[in-house]
Amino acid sequence: NERKAILKALTRKIELGFDVDLDNFAEKCENFTGADFKALLYNAQLEAIHHVTGQVKRDKFDFSPQKSPSYLRTRRRSSSYGVLSKAAELEREQKQFKSDFIYMKNLTEGATELSEEMDDLLTQQVQQIRNRLKVHKNTEKVTTAESLFSPVATSKGQAILISQDDIQKALDKTRPSVPAEERLKYQHIYENFVSSRGGNFAQSLMDAVGAVGQKQTCA
Repeated sequence: NERKAILKALTRKIELGFDVDLDNFAEKCENFTGADFKALLYNAQLEAIHHVTGQVKRDKFDFSPQKSPSYLRTRRRSSSYGVLSKAAELEREQKQFKSDFIYMKNLTEGATELSEEMDDLLTQQVQQIRNRLKVHKNTEKVTTAESLFSPVATSKGQAILISQDDIQKALDKTRPSVPAEERLKYQHIYENFVSSRGGNFAQSLMDAVGAVGQKQTCA
């Protein structure tokens, strides 16, 4: 049908997963315009990218409480250096940029001394930001809707596939740009216009075009 044809045209240059069923989405996307379909697929592509970057972060980084600086300091007191050498190394790395913190709640109070809990919290937040930047360097940046028409890949050349689940998540957040009430209003206007032309708008249009052609011929 028409909706499936639009989806096939828009996904021609997109890497789709084997599980993607365009017929299913063509049926679900009733009253979607071409622009709506484009937005849907763009959002699905973002879902796929977020899934990949999220997986990279889960694989490479662990922000569990057991790795907080305060926890490491507590365990270090009761364990040998050899057993916790890696944990101590992580703590030293965090301390490298912890010393650069200047916490200023507002301009009136100026710089204030941090509590240990706040120090740990800010340390973890900064580390998370740094890790996100590392992840972003490993994937191509997608900033515009035009990127929808180019396959997205990681820096290692692995294509990012859009799965059935990615499109479904995007569809859950996407609605037709023209509400049903508006569509009914425009349909009513169109039907009134057609009836004013004798109920056969196509024939009236052909007659009008023919009349213009005759006038031009006579001229």
